[in-house]
Amino acid sequence: MFFCLSAGAIIVAVAVACAPVSKVPEIDDKAAKAERDIQQELAFRQFYKNSQRVHAITYPLLKAGAELCGEQTARGMGLFITNKHGFKKDYHAAAAKAGLSDSLTVAGVAPGSAAERAGARDGDVLLTINGWPMPEGKEAGDKLKEKLAEIGKAKVDPVLTVRRGGETVTLTLKTDVVCNYGYAATERPIVNASADGKNLRVEAGMLRFLSDDDELAAIIGHEIAHNVMDHIPKGQANVALGTVVDILFAGFGVNTQGAFGRLGGAAFSQEFEAEADYVGLYIVARTGRKIDEAPNVWRRMALENPGSIRSNHAASHPATPHRFLALEKTVAEIKAKRAADKPLLPEKHDPAATPAAPAPTPQ
Repeated sequence: MFFCLSAGAIIVAVAVACAPVSKVPEIDDKAAKAERDIQQELAFRQFYKNSQRVHAITYPLLKAGAELCGEQTARGMGLFITNKHGFKKDYHAAAAKAGLSDSLTVAGVAPGSAAERAGARDGDVLLTINGWPMPEGKEAGDKLKEKLAEIGKAKVDPVLTVRRGGETVTLTLKTDVVCNYGYAATERPIVNASADGKNLRVEAGMLRFLSDDDELAAIIGHEIAHNVMDHIPKGQANVALGTVVDILFAGFGVNTQGAFGRLGGAAFSQEFEAEADYVGLYIVARTGRKIDEAPNVWRRMALENPGSIRSNHAASHPATPHRFLALEKTVAEIKAKRAADKPLLPEKHDPAATPAAPAPTPQ
Protein backbone atom coordinates (compact mmCIF):
# COMPACT_ATOMS: atom_id res chain seq x y z
CA MET A 1 0.00 0.00 0.00
CA PHE A 2 1.31 3.47 -0.89
CA PHE A 3 0.59 6.81 0.75
CA CYS A 4 1.04 10.17 -0.91
CA LEU A 5 1.70 13.23 1.28
CA SER A 6 2.13 16.79 0.14
CA ALA A 7 5.44 18.58 0.79
CA GLY A 8 3.75 20.73 3.41
CA ALA A 9 2.39 17.69 5.25
CA ILE A 10 5.83 16.06 5.28
CA ILE A 11 7.44 19.18 6.78
CA VAL A 12 4.79 19.37 9.52
CA ALA A 13 5.15 15.66 10.33
CA VAL A 14 8.94 15.89 10.58
CA ALA A 15 8.78 19.01 12.75
CA VAL A 16 6.38 17.36 15.19
CA ALA A 17 8.34 14.10 15.28
CA CYS A 18 11.69 15.79 15.99
CA ALA A 19 10.62 18.48 18.45
CA PRO A 20 12.48 18.38 21.82
CA VAL A 21 10.39 17.80 24.94
CA SER A 22 12.81 18.94 27.68
CA LYS A 23 12.94 22.46 29.02
CA VAL A 24 16.47 23.72 28.28
CA PRO A 25 18.06 26.84 29.80
CA GLU A 26 17.48 30.09 27.94
CA ILE A 27 20.72 31.86 27.00
CA ASP A 28 21.04 35.62 26.98
CA ASP A 29 22.57 36.94 23.74
CA LYS A 30 24.94 39.21 25.65
CA ALA A 31 26.21 36.32 27.77
CA ALA A 32 26.63 34.16 24.65
CA LYS A 33 28.71 36.88 22.98
CA ALA A 34 30.90 37.21 26.07
CA GLU A 35 31.49 33.46 26.13
CA ARG A 36 32.23 33.49 22.41
CA ASP A 37 34.91 36.13 23.00
CA ILE A 38 36.45 34.00 25.78
CA GLN A 39 36.59 30.96 23.53
CA GLN A 40 38.07 33.00 20.67
CA GLU A 41 40.78 34.22 23.03
CA LEU A 42 41.53 30.69 24.23
CA ALA A 43 41.69 29.42 20.64
CA PHE A 44 43.99 32.29 19.64
CA ARG A 45 46.33 31.72 22.58
CA GLN A 46 46.61 28.02 21.71
CA PHE A 47 47.35 28.77 18.06
CA TYR A 48 49.85 31.47 19.05
CA LYS A 49 51.58 29.06 21.42
CA ASN A 50 51.68 26.37 18.72
CA SER A 51 53.19 28.84 16.23
CA GLN A 52 55.90 29.80 18.72
CA ARG A 53 56.65 26.14 19.42
CA VAL A 54 56.97 25.27 15.74
CA HIS A 55 59.32 28.24 15.24
CA ALA A 56 61.51 27.29 18.21
CA ILE A 57 61.90 23.70 16.97
CA THR A 58 62.03 24.22 13.20
CA TYR A 59 64.55 27.04 12.85
CA PRO A 60 67.46 25.14 14.52
CA LEU A 61 66.66 22.16 12.27
CA LEU A 62 66.82 24.35 9.16
CA LYS A 63 70.14 25.70 10.39
CA ALA A 64 71.51 22.24 11.17
CA GLY A 65 70.39 20.90 7.78
CA ALA A 66 71.90 23.74 5.72
CA GLU A 67 74.88 21.61 4.69
CA LEU A 68 72.47 19.12 3.13
CA CYS A 69 70.29 21.69 1.34
CA GLY A 70 72.69 22.50 -1.49
CA GLU A 71 71.66 25.74 -3.17
CA GLN A 72 68.35 25.90 -1.27
CA THR A 73 69.78 28.10 1.48
CA ALA A 74 69.22 31.62 2.75
CA ARG A 75 70.43 34.00 5.46
CA GLY A 76 68.33 33.55 8.57
CA MET A 77 67.83 35.62 11.73
CA GLY A 78 65.77 33.21 13.84
CA LEU A 79 63.02 35.72 14.61
CA PHE A 80 59.31 35.00 14.63
CA ILE A 81 57.92 38.42 13.71
CA THR A 82 54.22 39.21 13.50
CA ASN A 83 51.49 41.70 14.34
CA LYS A 84 47.77 41.25 14.95
CA HIS A 85 47.19 41.15 11.18
CA GLY A 86 49.28 37.99 10.99
CA PHE A 87 46.19 36.20 12.29
CA LYS A 88 42.65 35.90 10.98
CA LYS A 89 40.25 38.73 11.74
CA ASP A 90 38.37 36.72 14.40
CA TYR A 91 41.58 36.71 16.44
CA HIS A 92 42.45 40.42 16.25
CA ALA A 93 40.83 41.33 19.56
CA ALA A 94 42.55 38.40 21.31
CA ALA A 95 45.86 39.29 19.65
CA ALA A 96 45.55 42.84 20.97
CA LYS A 97 45.05 41.46 24.50
CA ALA A 98 48.23 39.43 24.01
CA GLY A 99 50.14 42.65 23.27
CA LEU A 100 50.07 42.61 19.45
CA SER A 101 49.07 45.72 17.51
CA ASP A 102 49.61 47.14 14.01
CA SER A 103 53.36 47.22 14.74
CA LEU A 104 55.60 44.29 13.86
CA THR A 105 56.70 42.60 17.07
CA VAL A 106 59.10 39.81 18.02
CA ALA A 107 56.93 36.85 19.02
CA GLY A 108 59.71 34.27 19.26
CA VAL A 109 63.51 34.00 19.30
CA ALA A 110 64.82 30.63 18.13
CA PRO A 111 67.43 29.00 20.38
CA GLY A 112 70.97 29.19 19.01
CA SER A 113 69.95 31.72 16.36
CA ALA A 114 71.54 34.96 15.19
CA ALA A 115 68.71 36.81 16.95
CA GLU A 116 69.41 35.11 20.27
CA ARG A 117 73.13 35.89 19.97
CA ALA A 118 72.29 39.54 19.26
CA GLY A 119 70.12 39.77 22.38
CA ALA A 120 66.63 39.96 20.79
CA ARG A 121 63.72 39.35 23.16
CA ASP A 122 60.07 38.43 22.86
CA GLY A 123 57.99 41.60 22.86
CA ASP A 124 60.57 43.78 21.12
CA VAL A 125 58.70 46.16 18.79
CA LEU A 126 60.56 46.63 15.49
CA LEU A 127 61.28 50.24 14.50
CA THR A 128 63.84 50.05 11.65
CA ILE A 129 65.99 47.56 9.77
CA ASN A 130 69.17 48.99 8.23
CA GLY A 131 67.64 52.43 8.60
CA TRP A 132 64.42 51.48 6.76
CA PRO A 133 61.32 52.36 8.84
CA MET A 134 59.21 49.35 9.67
CA PRO A 135 55.81 49.25 7.94
CA GLU A 136 52.67 48.81 9.98
CA GLY A 137 49.23 47.34 9.42
CA LYS A 138 47.82 44.58 7.27
CA GLU A 139 50.59 44.35 4.66
CA ALA A 140 53.51 44.96 7.02
CA GLY A 141 54.62 41.31 7.09
CA ASP A 142 54.77 41.00 3.30
CA LYS A 143 56.67 44.28 2.95
CA LEU A 144 59.21 43.20 5.55
CA LYS A 145 59.68 39.87 3.78
CA GLU A 146 60.51 41.74 0.56
CA LYS A 147 62.98 43.97 2.39
CA LEU A 148 64.68 40.98 4.01
CA ALA A 149 65.06 39.32 0.60
CA GLU A 150 66.68 42.52 -0.67
CA ILE A 151 69.06 42.62 2.31
CA GLY A 152 69.86 38.94 1.79
CA LYS A 153 70.82 39.49 -1.85
CA ALA A 154 73.07 42.39 -0.83
CA LYS A 155 74.77 40.05 1.68
CA VAL A 156 74.85 42.68 4.41
CA ASP A 157 74.16 42.10 8.09
CA PRO A 158 70.73 43.28 9.25
CA VAL A 159 70.78 45.94 11.95
CA LEU A 160 67.51 46.31 13.84
CA THR A 161 66.35 49.05 16.15
CA VAL A 162 63.60 47.96 18.50
CA ARG A 163 61.50 49.51 21.24
CA ARG A 164 61.89 47.60 24.46
CA GLY A 165 59.83 49.10 27.24
CA GLY A 166 60.71 52.78 27.27
CA GLU A 167 64.05 52.55 25.48
CA THR A 168 65.39 52.00 21.97
CA VAL A 169 67.81 49.10 21.51
CA THR A 170 70.05 48.38 18.51
CA LEU A 171 70.61 44.76 17.48
CA THR A 172 73.29 43.76 14.94
CA LEU A 173 72.69 40.23 13.67
CA LYS A 174 75.36 37.97 12.20
CA THR A 175 72.99 35.85 10.14
CA ASP A 176 72.87 32.05 10.00
CA VAL A 177 72.91 29.93 6.86
CA VAL A 178 69.64 27.97 6.86
CA CYS A 179 67.60 25.79 4.52
CA ASN A 180 65.35 28.18 2.64
CA TYR A 181 61.94 26.74 3.55
CA GLY A 182 58.95 28.48 5.05
CA TYR A 183 57.11 26.86 7.95
CA ALA A 184 53.89 27.30 9.86
CA ALA A 185 51.56 25.73 12.38
CA THR A 186 47.94 25.23 11.34
CA GLU A 187 44.67 24.86 13.24
CA ARG A 188 43.64 21.63 11.54
CA PRO A 189 42.94 18.88 14.10
CA ILE A 190 44.49 16.01 12.10
CA VAL A 191 47.64 14.19 13.23
CA ASN A 192 49.84 15.14 10.30
CA ALA A 193 52.70 17.27 9.00
CA SER A 194 53.62 17.92 5.38
CA ALA A 195 56.12 19.43 2.96
CA ASP A 196 55.61 20.74 -0.58
CA GLY A 197 59.21 21.33 -1.66
CA LYS A 198 59.29 24.93 -0.43
CA ASN A 199 57.30 24.99 2.80
CA LEU A 200 56.52 22.90 5.87
CA ARG A 201 53.20 22.64 7.72
CA VAL A 202 52.55 21.13 11.12
CA GLU A 203 48.90 20.48 11.94
CA ALA A 204 47.42 21.26 15.35
CA GLY A 205 46.51 17.59 15.78
CA MET A 206 50.18 16.61 15.49
CA LEU A 207 51.20 19.27 18.01
CA ARG A 208 48.67 17.89 20.51
CA PHE A 209 49.69 14.30 19.76
CA LEU A 210 53.41 14.96 20.33
CA SER A 211 53.87 16.84 23.57
CA ASP A 212 57.59 15.97 23.65
CA ASP A 213 59.67 18.45 21.62
CA ASP A 214 62.33 15.88 20.69
CA GLU A 215 59.65 13.66 19.15
CA LEU A 216 58.15 16.64 17.32
CA ALA A 217 61.63 17.52 16.03
CA ALA A 218 61.84 14.03 14.50
CA ILE A 219 58.61 14.65 12.60
CA ILE A 220 59.66 18.13 11.43
CA GLY A 221 63.12 16.79 10.50
CA HIS A 222 61.36 14.16 8.37
CA GLU A 223 59.43 16.86 6.49
CA ILE A 224 62.57 18.96 5.98
CA ALA A 225 64.26 15.85 4.56
CA HIS A 226 61.46 15.48 1.99
CA ASN A 227 62.40 18.94 0.69
CA VAL A 228 66.16 18.37 0.99
CA MET A 229 65.96 15.12 -1.01
CA ASP A 230 63.68 16.66 -3.69
CA HIS A 231 60.99 14.05 -3.09
CA ILE A 232 58.14 16.31 -4.20
CA PRO A 233 59.52 17.09 -7.72
CA LYS A 234 60.65 13.45 -8.07
CA GLY A 235 57.14 12.29 -7.21
CA GLN A 236 55.66 14.76 -9.70
CA ALA A 237 58.05 13.47 -12.38
CA ASN A 238 56.87 9.91 -11.68
CA VAL A 239 53.24 11.03 -12.05
CA ALA A 240 54.12 12.70 -15.36
CA LEU A 241 55.73 9.49 -16.67
CA GLY A 242 52.66 7.50 -15.73
CA THR A 243 50.41 10.07 -17.39
CA VAL A 244 52.34 9.66 -20.65
CA VAL A 245 51.30 5.99 -20.63
CA ASP A 246 47.68 7.01 -19.95
CA ILE A 247 47.86 9.32 -22.99
CA LEU A 248 49.34 6.55 -25.16
CA PHE A 249 46.50 4.22 -24.23
CA ALA A 250 44.00 7.00 -24.92
CA GLY A 251 45.42 7.19 -28.44
CA PHE A 252 44.26 3.61 -28.94
CA GLY A 253 40.82 4.42 -27.57
CA VAL A 254 41.44 2.97 -24.08
CA ASN A 255 40.37 5.14 -21.13
CA THR A 256 42.70 4.23 -18.27
CA GLN A 257 41.05 6.86 -16.01
CA GLY A 258 44.51 8.04 -14.96
CA ALA A 259 45.52 4.66 -13.52
CA PHE A 260 49.12 4.84 -14.76
CA GLY A 261 49.48 8.40 -13.47
CA ARG A 262 48.42 7.19 -10.02
CA LEU A 263 50.81 4.23 -10.26
CA GLY A 264 53.60 6.63 -11.21
CA GLY A 265 52.81 8.79 -8.18
CA ALA A 266 52.99 5.72 -5.96
CA ALA A 267 56.35 4.63 -7.40
CA PHE A 268 59.05 4.78 -4.73
CA SER A 269 56.61 6.49 -2.33
CA GLN A 270 57.49 4.13 0.54
CA GLU A 271 61.18 4.44 -0.30
CA PHE A 272 60.92 8.24 -0.21
CA GLU A 273 59.27 8.04 3.23
CA ALA A 274 61.98 5.70 4.52
CA GLU A 275 64.68 8.04 3.17
CA ALA A 276 63.00 11.02 4.84
CA ASP A 277 62.98 9.14 8.16
CA TYR A 278 66.68 8.39 7.78
CA VAL A 279 67.92 11.79 6.58
CA GLY A 280 65.51 13.61 8.90
CA LEU A 281 66.94 11.93 11.99
CA TYR A 282 70.44 13.00 10.94
CA ILE A 283 69.19 16.59 10.71
CA VAL A 284 67.74 16.30 14.23
CA ALA A 285 70.99 14.80 15.54
CA ARG A 286 72.98 17.69 14.05
CA THR A 287 71.08 20.11 16.35
CA GLY A 288 72.30 18.16 19.39
CA ARG A 289 68.77 17.07 20.30
CA LYS A 290 68.13 13.65 21.84
CA ILE A 291 67.25 11.05 19.22
CA ASP A 292 66.83 7.91 21.36
CA GLU A 293 63.04 8.20 21.58
CA ALA A 294 62.46 9.03 17.91
CA PRO A 295 61.60 5.41 16.96
CA ASN A 296 58.83 5.39 19.58
CA VAL A 297 56.94 7.99 17.56
CA TRP A 298 55.99 5.16 15.21
CA ARG A 299 54.75 2.94 18.02
CA ARG A 300 52.53 5.80 19.07
CA MET A 301 51.44 6.31 15.46
CA ALA A 302 50.49 2.64 15.34
CA LEU A 303 48.15 3.20 18.29
CA GLU A 304 46.66 6.21 16.52
CA ASN A 305 46.24 4.30 13.25
CA PRO A 306 46.33 0.49 13.74
CA GLY A 307 45.92 -0.01 10.00
CA SER A 308 49.51 1.20 9.54
CA ILE A 309 50.94 -1.77 11.46
CA ARG A 310 50.63 -4.35 8.68
CA SER A 311 52.75 -4.13 5.52
CA ASN A 312 50.86 -3.05 2.43
CA HIS A 313 52.63 -2.66 -0.90
CA ALA A 314 49.89 -0.32 -2.11
CA ALA A 315 50.30 2.04 0.85
CA SER A 316 52.15 5.33 0.39
CA HIS A 317 54.06 4.93 3.68
CA PRO A 318 56.04 1.98 5.08
CA ALA A 319 54.40 -0.03 7.86
CA THR A 320 55.09 1.36 11.36
CA PRO A 321 57.09 -1.74 12.50
CA HIS A 322 59.50 -1.21 9.60
CA ARG A 323 59.81 2.48 10.41
CA PHE A 324 60.45 1.77 14.11
CA LEU A 325 63.18 -0.81 13.38
CA ALA A 326 64.81 1.32 10.66
CA LEU A 327 64.96 4.32 12.99
CA GLU A 328 66.46 2.17 15.76
CA LYS A 329 69.24 1.23 13.34
CA THR A 330 69.65 4.87 12.35
CA VAL A 331 69.97 5.90 16.02
CA ALA A 332 72.71 3.25 16.48
CA GLU A 333 74.49 4.46 13.31
CA ILE A 334 74.45 8.08 14.47
CA LYS A 335 75.64 7.17 17.97
CA ALA A 336 78.53 5.19 16.50
CA LYS A 337 79.57 8.22 14.41
CA ARG A 338 79.36 10.47 17.46
CA ALA A 339 81.56 8.06 19.43
CA ALA A 340 84.08 7.96 16.59
CA ASP A 341 83.92 11.75 16.18
CA LYS A 342 82.80 11.38 12.56
CA PRO A 343 80.70 13.96 10.68
CA LEU A 344 76.96 13.44 11.11
CA LEU A 345 76.12 13.01 7.44
CA PRO A 346 73.74 10.42 5.96
CA GLU A 347 75.36 7.54 4.10
CA LYS A 348 74.94 7.50 0.33
CA HIS A 349 73.54 4.44 -1.40
CA ASP A 350 76.23 2.68 -3.46
CA PRO A 351 74.59 0.61 -6.23
CA ALA A 352 77.91 -1.19 -6.81
CA ALA A 353 77.78 -2.48 -3.24
CA THR A 354 74.39 -4.14 -3.77
CA PRO A 355 74.89 -7.92 -4.09
CA ALA A 356 74.04 -9.22 -7.54
CA ALA A 357 71.15 -11.66 -7.84
CA PRO A 358 72.34 -15.29 -7.96
CA ALA A 359 72.45 -16.90 -11.39
CA PRO A 360 69.60 -19.36 -12.05
CA THR A 361 70.46 -22.96 -11.37
CA PRO A 362 70.46 -25.04 -14.57
CA GLN A 363 67.52 -27.45 -14.67
